[in-house]
Amino acid sequence: MREAIAKELVGAVQEIAGNGYAVTTQETTKNNGVKMIGIEIVKQGETVVPRLYVDGIVDRVKDGFMTVEDAAKKVFEMYQNSETSEIEMDVEKWIDRKFILDHVEYQLVNAERNAERLKDIPGKKIADLVAIYRVVIGLDEDGMKSYVLTNTNLASSKISLEELDEAAKKNTEKSGFSVRTMSEVMYELTGVNPGPEIEEPDGPQMYVLTNARKLHGANIMLYKEYLEIAAKKMNGDFYILHSSIHELLAVPVSTAEIEELRQMVKEVNDNEVAPEEILGYEVYRYNRETGEVEVAV
Repeated sequence: MREAIAKELVGAVQEIAGNGYAVTTQETTKNNGVKMIGIEIVKQGETVVPRLYVDGIVDRVKDGFMTVEDAAKKVFEMYQNSETSEIEMDVEKWIDRKFILDHVEYQLVNAERNAERLKDIPGKKIADLVAIYRVVIGLDEDGMKSYVLTNTNLASSKISLEELDEAAKKNTEKSGFSVRTMSEVMYELTGVNPGPEIEEPDGPQMYVLTNARKLHGANIMLYKEYLEIAAKKMNGDFYILHSSIHELLAVPVSTAEIEELRQMVKEVNDNEVAPEEILGYEVYRYNRETGEVEVAV
């Protein structure tokens, strides 16, 4: 039914756009194998165009909250708002060797959930995860504009895997990492100082590990020096819980029960995290003595 609505929506958008445009629908496989419906509106003479993801709009039509005609108007409005000078950049610049090396960063994904996709993408393993390489084109109020580097991109740009990894390590760290208590994070979000009397709650004190952007911040897991900062704060080994691809939660091993943490990860992933932003269901342990991260047993 969603496919039929998407097809009808394309026809309605085409009517609004007129003869100077070509409107098509594309299904895209995102992180964790999540398939999303995209609509491309190509103006005559354009070579680079945004892909508009319309799953939410299609669902509203399916559930009777929006007509196809109103949905088409919304999609075309999204297209008009996306027409910026950045979108009009020459795509050749984005796949240029120097641009890639100056803008590539790490992104952590789940190895099993992305097995098919990873056949065409360079990456390196860490526990049951894979660090892939994302080229950041730009940042604005709508988030990050970027693309995942493929083996084809790597070959055509004549970049070795060693060069790529060295550049990603340097560029990712530039965004800045943070290791803070959950109380500090909540204070930032709410503006309410929890006070020292509840700095140590009944349960184990949690720490939030992420980057300054709070986008793909789970890649802090690749930086042992920041994991050691967390270990010093917690005075020993700690468990790592994946809140999402954007941040990690950490608790001291001495104050937590592994099975309770696994259940917490499951509940958060199943009820609060978008499917394409789930990093995994495992709990990990940072071993301070070896400096390694491994799946907790």
